[in-house]
Amino acid sequence: MKIAIFTETYINKNTAAANQAAVLLEGLKQLGHKVLIVTGYKKATEITLARGVLCCPANKSNNFYRQSANKFHVRMLNYYIAAFKPDVIHILTMSEIGMAGLRFARKNNLPLITTVHEFHNAQHLEEEQSLHQIISLFTQPLAEHQAHKILSSSQMITYSSRQLISHIKKYAPNAEIIRIPYCINDIKFRIDSISEQTRWRMRDRLRLSTENTGVIFAGQLYKNNHVDQLLYYWKKCVKPTVPLRLIIAGDGPQMKYLKNLALEYGICQQVTFTGELSQRELNACFAVCDVFVSAASSMTMKASPLEAIACGVPVILPKESANADIVIEGKNGFTYDDPKDMYELMRSFTDLNSRQKTAVRNLVCKTAQRLTAVNQAKSMLDLYTAIKKNCKE
Repeated sequence: MKIAIFTETYINKNTAAANQAAVLLEGLKQLGHKVLIVTGYKKATEITLARGVLCCPANKSNNFYRQSANKFHVRMLNYYIAAFKPDVIHILTMSEIGMAGLRFARKNNLPLITTVHEFHNAQHLEEEQSLHQIISLFTQPLAEHQAHKILSSSQMITYSSRQLISHIKKYAPNAEIIRIPYCINDIKFRIDSISEQTRWRMRDRLRLSTENTGVIFAGQLYKNNHVDQLLYYWKKCVKPTVPLRLIIAGDGPQMKYLKNLALEYGICQQVTFTGELSQRELNACFAVCDVFVSAASSMTMKASPLEAIACGVPVILPKESANADIVIEGKNGFTYDDPKDMYELMRSFTDLNSRQKTAVRNLVCKTAQRLTAVNQAKSMLDLYTAIKKNCKE
């Protein structure tokens, strides 16, 4: 089968949609199917096609992805997509690239499936500055229109977090909605190949001594990840004498604000901001940290906790978090009700010796064995086959 997957971001971006595209590409290829990833890239100046990735130039945008495929170039994608001859169109982002997938599916009467990871574009765009607030007044109705058109035109809609159901039904009340497992590229997120020298260098970079317990948050620094809340919890609960160090791994529009917040809270000596990291650098962070923590309770399923689990790092998440479903209590992590619970869970990791830490990593890794690219591909193939059959009927 040939599947064309449409995602606004893919190259060098750590978003849920980009990660799922990468997982599906890997899994479907292993099962003998062909995949075309259609995406945008701000650094591209012309349309390129290489290694199964069709790349369209993109412009800087105020949306969740911080970019939007250039509309002029988007119209020229059809030639390359038609040459691929897809059997199924799979849209992962309700954006300009997502609209390109919808138009191609309609024009060629192809089955269309959409996976919903977030509604940031359609419901609450970033509002960091007054100019952005003004722009949002114009862009938000367009985002809502795109979400409605894509979802209402899809033969099937899949989702990873139960918190998304009511929002999906708002735009497509009669759609067939199916939950799918959120999986990861189990080859991409591994730490067994990271040398001791690389680990020591990363420790120096993070200002993480051997006496410290590394607590990591990894992800984009935007409002809905609630890193500001995490810093507040840290100020409220973690005394400077406790051997916990918070690592904020990632970049985003709130970086400057969060650094100033850490300064205001007087916790700068307990927190390290890494900025943007490569995949290998992120894996090295996971290799030297002991636990992943988040204060985010948004409706969006995020890849980072799963990536941490794949690297053997247990997670501590709010009970109402969209990612709470992935937690197997006491095996790959814990959920908490309030900041005090979060602190007590983090504090418990400071009592572990090196042998116990190794045992924890091994236990956590085992829980990720089923979350493979092939298993994700198998789940989606059943759905591709079903909508393809229905489309012919």
